[in-house]
Amino acid sequence: MTFTLPAQVRTVFGKKVRILRTQGVLPAVLYGGGKKNIVLSVVEQAFKKMRKIAGESSLVELHVEGEDVENVLVHDVDYDPLTRRPRHVDFLRVRMDELLRVAVSLRFEGESPAVKEGGILVKVMHEAEVEALPANLPHEIVVDLSRLAAIGDRLILADFMVSKGVSFVGDPESVVALIEEPRAKEEVSEEAQSEGARIEAIEVAGGKKEKKSGEKEESLEEDEKKTLS
Repeated sequence: MTFTLPAQVRTVFGKKVRILRTQGVLPAVLYGGGKKNIVLSVVEQAFKKMRKIAGESSLVELHVEGEDVENVLVHDVDYDPLTRRPRHVDFLRVRMDELLRVAVSLRFEGESPAVKEGGILVKVMHEAEVEALPANLPHEIVVDLSRLAAIGDRLILADFMVSKGVSFVGDPESVVALIEEPRAKEEVSEEAQSEGARIEAIEVAGGKKEKKSGEKEESLEEDEKKTLS
């Protein structure tokens, strides 16, 4: 499923973008695909609505006023560390005929019968890495907890069916969730950490550059200077 988002070419840069944010406009940049970088602005509420529905891994059609429609992924979002409002968005162009590796969120639903009997549910993974063409990328994978019927039961990646053209990356025996016997919370936490490793968010063109939530807003302004140079 493809989601759409309108955008405009931005003529405001540096510290002046703070004025845009007070008007509900979010500064952004579009790059990649062997084409020129474009500094943009999007309506914050429209972006947040799209993000809520599409999730973190879905393909987005970016309709830039006066430019061609671009197929993109939301590559990075910088959030205000206090308000958690988005401050800046990076959009990455993708080729529709090129396989991508993307981390897809897991959505846990249902109730485990084993938990009702006193078992402890341990969610080992909260996202899974998949490989697919951009048009086939799922925005989430549903994990049915009702399949965990007894203490000792576990769900692994191989238990899940994904749509045609989508495949999991990594060990198919990787544990997604399991039921443990009741015990101290500290022991449960240690078990979860030993069951699986963290998964990278997006692996395209050298990987994703993460921005720490505590980075100062000035760093965004420096990034934009580099984008224009």
